Amino acid sequence: MDRVPTRDPKLHMYYGTHTNGKITERRFFVRTVMRDHPDATQDASSFGQAAADSIIIGALNDLELVISDPRYGKTDCNHLFINSVPTFACDPSKFIKDLKAIIYKHAIRLWKLRALEAEIRLTFQPQPTEPEFSVRVIVSNVSGHYMESHVYREVPSPVDGAPMYQGLDKDDLGPLNGQSCVQRTSPRRKLR
Repeated sequence: MDRVPTRDPKLHMYYGTHTNGKITERRFFVRTVMRDHPDATQDASSFGQAAADSIIIGALNDLELVISDPRYGKTDCNHLFINSVPTFACDPSKFIKDLKAIIYKHAIRLWKLRALEAEIRLTFQPQPTEPEFSVRVIVSNVSGHYMESHVYREVPSPVDGAPMYQGLDKDDLGPLNGQSCVQRTSPRRKLR
C-alpha cells in the first residue's frame, strides 16, 4: 500500500495492488475527516450535510487527478471513507436520509471514478442525557445500475470489544451485519 500525495492535507489517499495469478487488482482508498464544528447559530444537521457534500466533492476531485496519472494502472473498486468528528445533537433518521441523497447526487461521478463504495461514519447524541453512538452509512454501486445503501450502528464485538457493524433496518440488516468495522475501513487490509 503506497501513500499518494494529495492537494488537501486532510485527505489521505492510498494506492493498493494485489496480484492473484495473472489478474492484478488496483484500487485507491480515499480517507478524510470532517473536523469542523457548527457554530451556535447553525443547525447541526444542515451543517453536517453541507460539510459532507464539500468533502465528497474535494475527495472526488483529488481521485480524478490521480486516476489520470500514468504512474497508476487502471483501478476498480475504489473506496471513499469519511469520518466525522463532530457529535450531532439531532435525530439520526432524517440526517441520514439527507446524507444518502447527497451521496446519490454524486452517483454518476462516483461510478465514472470507479468509487464503488462510499462510507461515512457519524456520531450522534440526540438528547444530552443519552450516550453517544456511532452510525455508518454505506452506499455502494457494484453493478453500475443500482445504488444500494445500508445503515449500521457501530457496536462492540462480544468477542474482543472491537467495533462491528449492526444493521439498523430490521427487514434488511445488510451484508456487513456482524463484520468488523476495523478490518473493512483500514487501507492496510488485504485486497480481495
